[in-house]
Amino acid sequence: MGVPAVWGNGEGKMESEIEATLKKITDTQLVHAKLILDNERDWKRRAEDFDRRLDALLKVAQSHENRMDRLEAAMERLFENMDNFIKGLNRGNGHS
Repeated sequence: MGVPAVWGNGEGKMESEIEATLKKITDTQLVHAKLILDNERDWKRRAEDFDRRLDALLKVAQSHENRMDRLEAAMERLFENMDNFIKGLNRGNGHS
């Protein structure tokens, strides 16, 4: 038994359909790869922006902490001066 002649005629068409399908698959994969790369770049940029903003926020927090330390020291000096003043007033009024 031989192969019908019709099969031989369809081989070229079938090969071109396979090639067209493979090209579509390849094109789709390329589009997906590009989208993945773009997405990775976007997330990398977002992470860098986040890091930059976090660093700026940490600097502000450190600056505020330093100001609070100075304010606390000034308040301690103020309370000490007030205590000394009150003690001086009490001594001047005959209190021990």
